[in-house]
Amino acid sequence: MKYEMTSLSQNQTVSNGEARPSFYVNPVLISLYVFVIVKLFIKHRHHLEPIHVYEFNILTDMTVWFFTFFLGNFESNFQGWAPYCVLVNFIDTSARLSGYADISVSQVDRFLALYWNSEYKERVTPRSAFVTTVIVKVMVVVSTLLIYSVDPDVLKCAPDTLPICAYMRKNNFYWVTLPMCSSYLVVFIVTVYVVKIIIKQENMIVPGTLYVRGGTNEENHNRLRVFTISGRNTNILD
Repeated sequence: MKYEMTSLSQNQTVSNGEARPSFYVNPVLISLYVFVIVKLFIKHRHHLEPIHVYEFNILTDMTVWFFTFFLGNFESNFQGWAPYCVLVNFIDTSARLSGYADISVSQVDRFLALYWNSEYKERVTPRSAFVTTVIVKVMVVVSTLLIYSVDPDVLKCAPDTLPICAYMRKNNFYWVTLPMCSSYLVVFIVTVYVVKIIIKQENMIVPGTLYVRGGTNEENHNRLRVFTISGRNTNILD
């Protein structure tokens, strides 16, 4: 009888989320992300660039995702299609997909900054970056609805004690693994392109001038020689 009471007490504790690591870790991560977002906003609010808009969106996506992951601790208290689970899982799926999409968009922006070079600031502005993020958010919501139509169980209450167990589903290969790998592939491709540009800049032939010492200024000017240096270029793109 004592064992049954102890087991019941432990199960009740777990169901309330008090014995799960995420119950303590997620609030710390959420607070950290909120702190970083506020600091970045204060620092860049007067000279906002497109990259800052994308960074804010990525950090916001991660904050929302950690928050819904924290709320997932209490899904085991509900069953079936409880509104609580449907809302939490819908926001969780949207935030996760939005995070992967925003990471990819930020990498595309990184690529365009190098590819367009001097024309970048004329073509990409904070306003266009904001419009892009809004379009991405709308596409993510539509994608989440499509996922729900194909796999309705994605919004169903998870019976598992730990929220991470809800991700151990066969169909999550399509809704979690593929989007994540796609965003990482974009990061890898853009990083390779950036490295190639840096190497090309460093090995570029740099024109210079050689002044022959000795004699008057006029003689030195007449004996001015133009030469080239094949080596490291210190004038590398930011």
